Amino acid sequence: MVVQNSFDISLLILLFLIVNVCSANGNYNNTTSDHECAKSNKICRPYSPQACCDDNLSCKIKKTRNDFVCTEKVILKGSCRDNDDCGDIKHAKCSSDKDCTCIIGYSSINKTYCAPSLNSFCWRDEKCAADHASCINSHCQCDENYLQHSHNECLPKLIGSYCKDNSECSRVKYAQCSAGNFCVCSINTRSVDRALCLPFLNEYCKTNDDCKVENSICNDSKCQCKPNFMTLLNECQAPYLGMPCDYSDDSEDCFRFIDNSICSHDKKCTCLPIYLPVSENKCLLAHNQICLDYEQCAAENSICLNHRCECKPYYVYRRDQCVSAYLQQLCRKEKDCSGVKFATCSEDNICVCKQNYFQSDNSTCSPLLNSSCSTTKECFAANSVCQNGKCQCEEGFFAISNDRCAKISLQQSCSITHDCLITIPHSYCSEIGLCYCDLGYVSIDGIKCVPALGQFCTKSNPCSIDNSECIDNKCQCKLYFEEARDSECIPINFSQSCSYNIDCRNIKHSMCFYGECTCEHNYAPVNSRTCVLLLGGFCSTDEDCYVENSVCVSNICKCDTQYLTVTNNKCEPNMLGTLCLTNDDCDKINNSICSADNVCTCNLNYRAVDKFFCIPILNGFCSEDSQCPTDSFRCVDHQCQCQPNFTAMSASQCYETNLINTCTNVTECSDSWHAQCTSDHKCVCASNNMALSPSTCLPILNGFCWIDHQCMAENSVCTDYRCACKPNFTAVAYNLCIPDRKKMHLY
Repeated sequence: MVVQNSFDISLLILLFLIVNVCSANGNYNNTTSDHECAKSNKICRPYSPQACCDDNLSCKIKKTRNDFVCTEKVILKGSCRDNDDCGDIKHAKCSSDKDCTCIIGYSSINKTYCAPSLNSFCWRDEKCAADHASCINSHCQCDENYLQHSHNECLPKLIGSYCKDNSECSRVKYAQCSAGNFCVCSINTRSVDRALCLPFLNEYCKTNDDCKVENSICNDSKCQCKPNFMTLLNECQAPYLGMPCDYSDDSEDCFRFIDNSICSHDKKCTCLPIYLPVSENKCLLAHNQICLDYEQCAAENSICLNHRCECKPYYVYRRDQCVSAYLQQLCRKEKDCSGVKFATCSEDNICVCKQNYFQSDNSTCSPLLNSSCSTTKECFAANSVCQNGKCQCEEGFFAISNDRCAKISLQQSCSITHDCLITIPHSYCSEIGLCYCDLGYVSIDGIKCVPALGQFCTKSNPCSIDNSECIDNKCQCKLYFEEARDSECIPINFSQSCSYNIDCRNIKHSMCFYGECTCEHNYAPVNSRTCVLLLGGFCSTDEDCYVENSVCVSNICKCDTQYLTVTNNKCEPNMLGTLCLTNDDCDKINNSICSADNVCTCNLNYRAVDKFFCIPILNGFCSEDSQCPTDSFRCVDHQCQCQPNFTAMSASQCYETNLINTCTNVTECSDSWHAQCTSDHKCVCASNNMALSPSTCLPILNGFCWIDHQCMAENSVCTDYRCACKPNFTAVAYNLCIPDRKKMHLY
């Protein structure tokens, strides 16, 4: 009894160990050893010599379990979920109908093989889909003495070859051996080429394949034209407007083939009155004619609206056509966009502005400089005019790009010296990116550089300083005048000798100083016998203050409210980039603050219109609509918001919602580097970007870039893949860089 109990206990321990070992190895009922094969729907080892026991099974990964499982091999036309399901068949994919099919350029030759079609690429000795075809020069081509007759059919070239009897011609259907021992097409058939005979229309046939006349079928054992085709000279031709017809009251020659047509007096098919031809064999209702909801209208982009043929919304009727009245509408040809002057149809089939024209709003293309124009109002660039049929900078301005005219003046922005020389001879581009006169030349009125006194001159390069002349090829003051600061010739009597102030009484506001008449403190000479009041001097009226843009305030000459005192004889515009200590120093510039760099910049949620003005952007504070960036904004609850049916493309731009591309993720937007897909599935500009059009965004300051011309902020360049201000320029808003006034030594 004791022995039996000991045996039972040992057996239980052994069984326990076996179960635990099997459990440690996973599901032992579903796995196989390295040398075992698996059955259908069982876990398999993909690198085993025979992973699956049945040749009709394939060891594939089960996506839901991340295990390899033996599943049935797919066949062509078999169901699939994605391309991986068709992976067992080379050159196959999962179609939109969710079945396995050969990719383009390949055809099935059985249920599990796709071979290259005729004229498709092939590898040497690779089997082609067509019989009697081989891989020649890396393309499937018919063998010698065979002709191609479809993308997968090679027929023998027998017609015209020698024969002894009909059997030698039998490989060409309807061919026979003639009395002269040549393969020819039999009676009531004709040869198309050396490999094909086809029966005439109305001749005997068994299947549609027997009828080789284009647009014919086998009907009642005879080759006949398909419906809506007519027989003409043993061919099936499509009916067409203008074809001959039998003119009579009950003639149906035209109407039988072409709806809304009739046989005219000159016995030709033509459209009924109020219908227009839209193709060779189609007549549709003309514009503004009464229609039924299901009827088509003749003009493209027109519909039956309120029982009349009318143009679709956003289209207008011009010369028998409905053309787009707005940019970014779909089109097929340039004429579709003729509702917008200077618009064309892009490769993407969208109405866009032509090259060298700028989209200034949703329905206007404005010509840039040197582009054709009709009126000055059309020209996009400020300070440009329409002259001789082209937009050009007006007098006193020059083109710095195809959309900007800058005033001809020294200290204009430049990159190289050539930028200065094209408008002002004898100037150069300084290290801080501004134009200055060459050494030996001085500025006259800030718009030209002339030889300084004592410098070389010629008749072609004369002296231009008042009261100077070219003497011995040097600019010198005329007789009775003397040099002052190498750029001025003043009368000698201005610095006449004196002993007392009374000796200078003929020159108002002058005094005797070290034996010479000179201007009093806070006065400066401007001509031969005049001293004028400078900033800080005592005055009675504004006229007493000589410095430009200065006024008399509390009997002291000061710069006007919109200007800043630079020196005692200069008032500069109070603008963005002006040095400041507190926000009060910038209070003359609306919506600006004093930045951490101590320059006046636009406040948060504002952008620069120019160097003197900041306006609110999206969500910026406003009191009325006119304070917002464009007409597409509205001031709502004291914030600038897009008006109804408009969507924010960027922080300062709203576009019509129906013009903006839809998306489910950013990869569906035209430029995923600069765009984002919003929660309401619209492609809009990413932060630090602005819209060039409803489908194109480009970076502003701090936006991602890889080349300079992408950066939209004025005077910015691409540095380390981010848009930043040019050297010696400073940012005063996210869209504007201006010369750094601290580096210009203006203070």
